[in-house]
Amino acid sequence: MPTGYFSYLNLNSIDILLNRCDKLWNCTGFWLKISSYAEQPNVHFTYEALVVMTTDSTGSYITWSTLQNYNQLEMDHLRIPTVQVFYVCACVCFS
Repeated sequence: MPTGYFSYLNLNSIDILLNRCDKLWNCTGFWLKISSYAEQPNVHFTYEALVVMTTDSTGSYITWSTLQNYNQLEMDHLRIPTVQVFYVCACVCFS
């Protein structure tokens, strides 16, 4: 086969490829231009708390948690809180 035949095939293949790429490039629906996606997370309250407070000392802190394993790991810095509830009545009674 003549060498010119292979050159013609290669040039013809390149021409077809470039022609199709040009059509795809100018097509408005091939590449996504703008997109958005929104999802509502599924959130459940687990009734767990973790409190870490820094103190005046450099790098020192105190901590408390409802997680028992965390409390056991942080035994040196653990402080058990005391919660007191009291009610103040600010009622004004008119007679």
